[in-house]
Amino acid sequence: MNLSCCVFHYEFEFIHPFQDGNGRIGRLWQTVILKEWKEVFAWLPVETLVKENQKEYYSVLGVSDSAANSTKFIEFMLTLILNTIEEIIKAEEKVTKKVTIKVTINQQKIIDAIKTNPYVTQEELAEIIGITKKSITANMKKLQENGLIKRIGANKNGYWQVNK
Repeated sequence: MNLSCCVFHYEFEFIHPFQDGNGRIGRLWQTVILKEWKEVFAWLPVETLVKENQKEYYSVLGVSDSAANSTKFIEFMLTLILNTIEEIIKAEEKVTKKVTIKVTINQQKIIDAIKTNPYVTQEELAEIIGITKKSITANMKKLQENGLIKRIGANKNGYWQVNK
């Protein structure tokens, strides 16, 4: 991680060049430095992170000022950033987690037969797989509901498509 953003933030707070707004400007510059390092950090809500942890933020600033050493402040800010990144990753994993669809042996045989011949009929599938046409119809309905196969065109002149 680019430590310079935290060092600049602390040093700006330490020299306190303005009567008001030093914290906001320090946090803004921290975001700018992070963004320049890695574009994805443009979306990191440094201002919000500090606001949500304001008491600890000021406490760590005080400790660092008293010690004339920015280490505690840098560790605090890096921990906030790391925790936020981990929360974002966990949330993203929940959103993108794919649902596992169980496919029976007969359903896999239907998929394989369709891959071989997209124009295969249900009667032909029943014969190939060795189950009744009624079972073929029920299995194909489940495959369609799960988005694994799709009928393209009319029943008579159409064909089956296997989705990935």
